[in-house]
Amino acid sequence: MGVTLGEADDRRPRVAFVCTHNSCRSQIAEALSRALASDAFEAFSAGTHPADAVNPDALRLLRSVPGVDTAGLRPKALDELPPVDVVVTMGCGVQCPMLPCAHREDWGLEDPTGRGDEAFLATMGEIERRVRGLAERLARSGLVTTGAHDGLSADVLKALADERRLAVLRMLSQADELCACRLLERLDISQPTLSHHMALLVSAGLVSAERRGRWTHYRLERGRVARLAVALGELASEAPERPGEAVPAARKTLYLVGGPMGVGKSTVCRELGLMLPRSVLLDGDWCWQADPFQVTPETKALVLDNICHLLGNFLRCGAYENVVFGWVMHERAIVEEILERLPIAECGAQVRWVSLVAREEELRGRVERDVDAGLREADATERALSYLPLYRELGSELVDTTGRSPREVAELIAGRRERFRRLTQAIEADAAAEPTWDPTVSDRDLLNAERVSRFD
Repeated sequence: MGVTLGEADDRRPRVAFVCTHNSCRSQIAEALSRALASDAFEAFSAGTHPADAVNPDALRLLRSVPGVDTAGLRPKALDELPPVDVVVTMGCGVQCPMLPCAHREDWGLEDPTGRGDEAFLATMGEIERRVRGLAERLARSGLVTTGAHDGLSADVLKALADERRLAVLRMLSQADELCACRLLERLDISQPTLSHHMALLVSAGLVSAERRGRWTHYRLERGRVARLAVALGELASEAPERPGEAVPAARKTLYLVGGPMGVGKSTVCRELGLMLPRSVLLDGDWCWQADPFQVTPETKALVLDNICHLLGNFLRCGAYENVVFGWVMHERAIVEEILERLPIAECGAQVRWVSLVAREEELRGRVERDVDAGLREADATERALSYLPLYRELGSELVDTTGRSPREVAELIAGRRERFRRLTQAIEADAAAEPTWDPTVSDRDLLNAERVSRFD
């Protein structure tokens, strides 16, 4: 049974981090994802053979990271997971044939258990990098709506609604990073007050934090701030239509949907066209319906001309906001040639390149049923199966159609999600990660002591 997303419009995509024991790498990925990417996806973890407890070194080092909550982390079995959209295996050769998902990938991470803190910290750093990258890819794929990833949310606006926090952002914008001691010195506030302000900025995703020794170092998340600026600019440009005023042209999106025969391209594209506003659909086969069907250099050039001419006209036409194109497109060169000949920049269009795939046994069954019904030639099954692995090497967004209806697949591609609801409780720094503060000693004394220690 496939993942049903028809009732999932009110949630973010779900990502499951899976390994054998669910005691170390997958737990680190779950905890860091919840701290760093909660706006982009919901994070879960599980193991094929769960251990009795989470690795104590992993827990200890996670607790040293500001904003990371380790409460509730425990090894879990696969059957405890909810339906998920993405499965990430951590590198232990885990196979999850009974865990349906839209996308699956392996991170190939070596287990740091028993190799000391340095190995753990290196693994945590690599997982952090990959978590951020996954969040960005989900945003580009459409599984996260623009509103969910542009940073424009109540929590972000709350984080900006204080002069001292704005001052922190200005200071970080002029430096690569700043230590908490420098911020204390410049703002002339107490350490608990600074921790409160920085927790709000970190939870809103505007600032990242890294613990080094007794002090925390902060960096401005410049990409996130830039997306916020774009979102605010788009709000300003979305004025209501008034008589006599020109309406700005809608942003165009070109959906390129490829896949082997039998995977359901035509049906999915029709569903996608019905789902998207102001859409128009072109099936590549419509541009090449001939009897007899001939594949020669001349006919191939002809069909590409036909396709590019129609797609170009659709993109330029103000009546359409979404252009859906379905065709086999099993070679990257085909897509690149089409895109080179289209007015993408001229029309300000964004491109979604999606390849539909399916498990081999399901694709075989679909094509064989078509053959038996006289809809395809006898050799269609082997041709479809020979094309299937090519799509996994293209670099396009993959959507697995196994066990899914055409509408469910179209929903995955369209990425229909309501704006996400960010966690309402600000992430406070874990008490174990903060230094012990003597109430009889002022912040100024501590700063002076820090200056002295640097020259000892």
